[in-house]
Amino acid sequence: MRTLALAALLAYPAMAIASTPADLLTIGGAAFPQTDILDARATSDGTGMPNIFVTMTPAAAKRLASISKANIGKPIAIAIGNTVLMNPVVRDEITGGVIEISGIASFDAAASMARRISGKDPLPESTDE
Repeated sequence: MRTLALAALLAYPAMAIASTPADLLTIGGAAFPQTDILDARATSDGTGMPNIFVTMTPAAAKRLASISKANIGKPIAIAIGNTVLMNPVVRDEITGGVIEISGIASFDAAASMARRISGKDPLPESTDE
């Protein structure tokens, strides 16, 4: 399973897009409703900067792979609701259904966005008690 981290291009600040439900994740114009999201969680990268890891259902992962494959070498917008979070250039087909959204101002903002994307709290890190 391959995971592709999508780094924010700072030259593309968050901007408004066409009217979309407030909590809907869109990638390259394709909608990924909360039913497509297995988990979304705020984490931090190796330098301590906040980001969001999003894990999709198998069906959504296939759609994401198709979208990314069709857009290799091109920027695709990643948005929540009407706000574009980033416009990364796709370097390779995204397989495995896991993306990382970076360039978020704070951990609290990342946690709030993750909750909006999935509609629920993140899954536990482990089932061990």
